[in-house]
Amino acid sequence: MEIIVLQHIKIEDPGYIKDLMIKDGVNLTTIELDEGEKIPNDLNKFDAMFCMGGPMDTWMEQEYPWLVEEKNKIKEFVVNLEKPYLGFCLGCQLLGEVIGGSVVRTKNPEIGMLNINFSEEKENDTLFSEFPEKLTSLQWHSYEVQNLENNKDLDHVFQRFWKGQGTGGKESGRSGLGLAIVRQIVEGHGGQVTVRSQLGSGATFTIWLPRYIAA
Repeated sequence: MEIIVLQHIKIEDPGYIKDLMIKDGVNLTTIELDEGEKIPNDLNKFDAMFCMGGPMDTWMEQEYPWLVEEKNKIKEFVVNLEKPYLGFCLGCQLLGEVIGGSVVRTKNPEIGMLNINFSEEKENDTLFSEFPEKLTSLQWHSYEVQNLENNKDLDHVFQRFWKGQGTGGKESGRSGLGLAIVRQIVEGHGGQVTVRSQLGSGATFTIWLPRYIAA
């Protein structure tokens, strides 16, 4: 098995999980993004992707311009290639953002030794069915992913001639090429275009482009 690990700072690697994977003969390819290493263009050869935590936030593209390319690669791996992805802290937030969610400061931060309660689906889960009903662990959560339920179909607006739904679930009858062309141009320049929407408040489109400095 081949697993690619996206790492944002040296001290935050898979740790004990890495030791277990190496023992089981898993081949790991670690990309140290903060050290300037690039994510391979061909992701097909990898069976899974791990994305680690880090001191930066998902919106800090100006301070960490490689975040733009990382988000594009995460989306390609998860959405286009439909391959397994495991995100830790920042890695989870990056996934939430690229599939249409919003990373926001949580109203009630979870910091300290706190209980983890499982949902009813635990009993039928291959991994967690053997776990106890409640766990106590050290947690440090100040941000969370929201609005995924409102964004499940938003990527479709970038498809050519896609038609949205109006009131009553009927097609609006309006379609076009504008957003598809915008995405093609932006991604052709190594950037990213995203959309976020909240029911009753409209949609926000954001375009990120890398800044090139002449040598």
